[in-house]
Amino acid sequence: MLGAMFFVPAAFALDVTHVRLAGSIDVAGKRLDGVATLETAPREGPVRLDAEGLQITGVTVGGRRVPFNHRDGFLELDAPGVAPIVVTYTAGPSGGLRFEGEFASTQYATWTWLPCPSDPSDRATFDVDLRVPDGSVLVADGDGEAPAYTWGFAVGPYERHADGVSVVYTPRGVPVPEHAFRDTAAVLAKAAELTGVPYANRHYVTVLTPYSSAQEV
Repeated sequence: MLGAMFFVPAAFALDVTHVRLAGSIDVAGKRLDGVATLETAPREGPVRLDAEGLQITGVTVGGRRVPFNHRDGFLELDAPGVAPIVVTYTAGPSGGLRFEGEFASTQYATWTWLPCPSDPSDRATFDVDLRVPDGSVLVADGDGEAPAYTWGFAVGPYERHADGVSVVYTPRGVPVPEHAFRDTAAVLAKAAELTGVPYANRHYVTVLTPYSSAQEV
């Protein structure tokens, strides 16, 4: 299935430059109501986005509603030009979006919670502006271009622990594991020394979910 998604026919070639996810997430109800705005390079013809298991309720281009086909895990529409593509949809639990108690988080299969290109060679910036339940916080991707499968977020009653470049989020009331992150700054400095490439971000952020989960973002 992944191999099929990573193959994009030339007729549907699309260069996405930025994606913004707005809307709300109901953790107790295990539901994400999203509005995805996709900015792209100039488009010459039809568009295909990966959208597996999503309930698509509407698509607009430049503020005008347009017809679309959503089948076999793909969202297809005719949208030449440069106007942003806006997709309104709903997502539930999936291989890429997990709900557990008061917590929710994403893991790799971005197309199961966000209409997007899944080709790893297509890199874009991504930002998230979701309303979350009272008492919860949203932790999401930083700046910089990245392939869609690395985009993600976590929601829940987390506490933020900052120690220089290292920032760790733990479930409320849970301390940072002793010694687990104390060498983060030293490791980043050594990596920069060995590669000649300095760490580009202000912080190195880790979210410790109360269940097994793993994804770099």
